[in-house]
Amino acid sequence: IKSKYAIGCIYIQSEQEEGGNNQKMAHEWFLRAAIEGHDDSQYNLGAFFAEGIGVPKDFVKARYWWEKAAAQGNAKARSYLDMFDKEGV
Repeated sequence: IKSKYAIGCIYIQSEQEEGGNNQKMAHEWFLRAAIEGHDDSQYNLGAFFAEGIGVPKDFVKARYWWEKAAAQGNAKARSYLDMFDKEGV
């Protein structure tokens, strides 16, 4: 699972350094790890959907992935869920 997450991180890193279209590949690798229960990947997918990074913006999907991550104790996901709740998203 961690290797799938790491590959996603490599794609994000290369996107930031080189530009290009690596966001979709990062999304794919984070999704693979998230399905297997990796909380940081679940958090990242929530961020991708909330911001429209490589995917269309979708707050329902963002919430879904952040809830999965928060259920495992991911503090970053919990803070974004709290923000969504405060803003009524």
